[in-house]
Amino acid sequence: MRRPPKRDWPMIAASLSMREQHQLMQRVLQREHARADRNGQPFSLVVLHIDRLASHRAVRRLFAAIRDRARLTDEIGWLDNDRLAILLPETNDIGAQQFTAHLRDLRQFSAVMPRLSVHVYPPTPVAAPASPAAAREIDATLEIPVRFEIPATTPGMEAAWQQ
Repeated sequence: MRRPPKRDWPMIAASLSMREQHQLMQRVLQREHARADRNGQPFSLVVLHIDRLASHRAVRRLFAAIRDRARLTDEIGWLDNDRLAILLPETNDIGAQQFTAHLRDLRQFSAVMPRLSVHVYPPTPVAAPASPAAAREIDATLEIPVRFEIPATTPGMEAAWQQ
């Protein structure tokens, strides 16, 4: 089976149920977590906390603007019904802050006005592939960010992905 080009993935994800989108993003985070542990490269997760009162059309426009701004290797998806996440592989805290500065400049961003939090994994370079490291948080809006942790395995996730 041939996969569609990367830029078409958000449109395909739009056809998935919200539960399937959450599961897909969890799988992407688990993959990137394992890759970061193996290679010692950091990754950042930019989370947009979207108010439930925001217009659905404004959120779709923001999603499209982020998709156009993101790199081909970046992943965009929903962590839950209120949090849109952008995974930035091989991006440290400085790169993530630059990305959030570009997001704030978007016209579509001001229409939705989401709260931003930026999370970086791992906090320090990994000395050995087997050494676990805790996630470091960066406050992008001077608010208390949500703790970012990726479970080693999510119960039932393997069964869901094999179906």
